[in-house]
Amino acid sequence: MTFPSDWPECCPPSDAEPASGIVFRGVRTNPPTDDDFLTYRELGKSDRGKVCEAAGVSVFRDDTDARHYMDKYPWTGDHLARGELRPEHGITKLTARVVGGRKNSHTTWWPYENVNRPSVFSIG
Repeated sequence: MTFPSDWPECCPPSDAEPASGIVFRGVRTNPPTDDDFLTYRELGKSDRGKVCEAAGVSVFRDDTDARHYMDKYPWTGDHLARGELRPEHGITKLTARVVGGRKNSHTTWWPYENVNRPSVFSIG
């Protein structure tokens, strides 16, 4: 299991852990497609200097945090996808943002190169 060779040297970070547990993400299609799981890096966008985070997929550990993000950024989609990550899917790290005076459950998921990202998720 490998990561893309064009990722930055520092990526994924050494303190990330094997992927595990339930995560949530706003998506545009039902069922989710590859386009629903593109990283900022794959989209050619910047994540305000967070080069390594831009190579990962943003997910949330708490569905309320995911819904809040979907409300704040409607372009993420109208469907809440739920997935169960396992070690063979890659690694993750809690990369929480402070929202409304509290840290949310934002997590960055760095999937292994050949992981079928949408297959891990479903709607409903």
